[in-house]
Amino acid sequence: MVGTGLKQKIAVLCKDYYTIRTIDDLFMFSGCEEEWRLDLPKEHESMRMNRAFQWFVGIENYAPDKEIDILKNLCTFLIENNEILKKDKEQLEILLKSEHISYQTKNLDLDNLHPKVREVTGKLFQDGHFRQAILDVYIALVNAVKEKSGCNLDNSPLMQKVFSRDNPILRISDDSDEQLGFMWLFSGAVMAIRNPKAHSLVAQDDPVRTLEWLAFASILFKILDESKKGERQNAQSL
Repeated sequence: MVGTGLKQKIAVLCKDYYTIRTIDDLFMFSGCEEEWRLDLPKEHESMRMNRAFQWFVGIENYAPDKEIDILKNLCTFLIENNEILKKDKEQLEILLKSEHISYQTKNLDLDNLHPKVREVTGKLFQDGHFRQAILDVYIALVNAVKEKSGCNLDNSPLMQKVFSRDNPILRISDDSDEQLGFMWLFSGAVMAIRNPKAHSLVAQDDPVRTLEWLAFASILFKILDESKKGERQNAQSL
């Protein structure tokens, strides 16, 4: 069983940087099942610290064999949280080493993505609102295409008109097949990613998969930036 020092530090970080709801999300994203959290009498200095320990006790009761893996995941998320101060992350890493627990970061950050992606999704992604982050960034992409092209269509018809192979409003490549391919990439982003999340409550609880969808949107934003109105040009390197 892991010592209380590491758990105490995780609970303090939950108190300082998370809400009750996002603490629950943090533990479930780290591998806990919803029914594992046990309602315990308040024994700690804050409701949020108490919430974290409700999860720790639940893990000990329901899945003690998974405790180390869950703690690794928890620490990964905490260390990669851009809002947590460096000194707090360093203290957490020291406690991890004292317990001889190694972890591998998943590099979950938005720093290298298009500025519009960071603007639209940064807070949503950080707070664990993954479905909303994906939906909002593809809505923003549609709006950006409309603004640059001046076309008043929407969604897939917009993309097929603006990036058409033979008479594009926005040209990406002189190669007609490549132009058509990009048209389908933009159109597919609407049909397969934006629309399902706009029209139904599609579950999305995987931060890595979410970041991959945001990265795809980032590529499309960059291609849109490079496109030219009705001009013939060489294909941009990706």
